[in-house]
Amino acid sequence: MNDINDPRWIQLRPSTTNLILTLASALLACSVLWLIDIEDWMRAIILLLAMFVLAIDVYVVRFKSSDAVAAFYLFEREVITAVNPDAPLLASSLPSKQLWVRIRFLNVAKRGAGKSAAEIEASVHRAPYVSTYFSTIPYTLPNDPKWRRWLPRMISLWGDSLDREAFRQVRVQLKWRPDS
Repeated sequence: MNDINDPRWIQLRPSTTNLILTLASALLACSVLWLIDIEDWMRAIILLLAMFVLAIDVYVVRFKSSDAVAAFYLFEREVITAVNPDAPLLASSLPSKQLWVRIRFLNVAKRGAGKSAAEIEASVHRAPYVSTYFSTIPYTLPNDPKWRRWLPRMISLWGDSLDREAFRQVRVQLKWRPDS
């Protein structure tokens, strides 16, 4: 599975659309700040904070962070779910198919822990956002805390961040997955 030439892997690249929207929203926010009647020193502090947040956001958009995803693929996995926790395990469990994602990180050296941190498998949540130009893959790792069910990790997929046919296939898999 470590072969990058495996046809299941979908390569991601930084999205120009995401970068343009990020920079345009920062420019709009800074220009609106001049319309508000506040002291100049307060305006300067807000502008410095906005520029700091913008720098972090551009850093993430350009795939420089330790959580930047280089490639991924979706697959179905059979998971045994407990129907009745009081009954014996075999009698109270039903196998069901769930959608999982295998993720390969871009900046492994920033993640630490060597080769084990290069790839992970995670379960895809039941509520991905799927549209023509933008989609998300919300996921949680098996050892994530319970609060991650309400605030899952995300892979953002923009129309220009991956191949057109791969984007279509991912949208179909997310929309028509077996556990929905």
